[in-house]
Amino acid sequence: MKEIFFLIFLLFTSTAGLKCYVCTISASDTSDTCVQNPGAVSTGSPTVDCGLKYCTIKRQEYKDPPGRIASFYRGCESNPVYLNTVIDDADFRTYFRACTSDLCNTGNGIQSVVGTPGSGVGLNLMVPGIGGANSITPNLGIFFAIINLALYFNFRK
Repeated sequence: MKEIFFLIFLLFTSTAGLKCYVCTISASDTSDTCVQNPGAVSTGSPTVDCGLKYCTIKRQEYKDPPGRIASFYRGCESNPVYLNTVIDDADFRTYFRACTSDLCNTGNGIQSVVGTPGSGVGLNLMVPGIGGANSITPNLGIFFAIINLALYFNFRK
């Protein structure tokens, strides 16, 4: 009987994680591949299987000269400080972007990241409690194993 409960537990464990683009650049970098085409980043792997909740972008621009990137980051986080916000201070304009679907942290960081992976534009609707990339997903192979074990133990008597 313990085996059946263990298999039921396995049936409802998380089977897939969130996949995000991961790269960084600073003002001194000469390549803007991380900003323009994150899938083509040649240093390390351009994507990561993230065990966290959000794919993120943080783009920090100088105010003078306007639009010049001071730093740019793509990655994943469990609880980003800001989801889709722009913060201005005396020296910088910083764009914070967050999304919850595979490879959704695309685009240049100025537009909100959302919806269809790869689009980099649109609206991002996050509703707590309806699941997401880390939601509990049943595994059909384990389900059939439980059925077989139940039948085995039932007919063994």
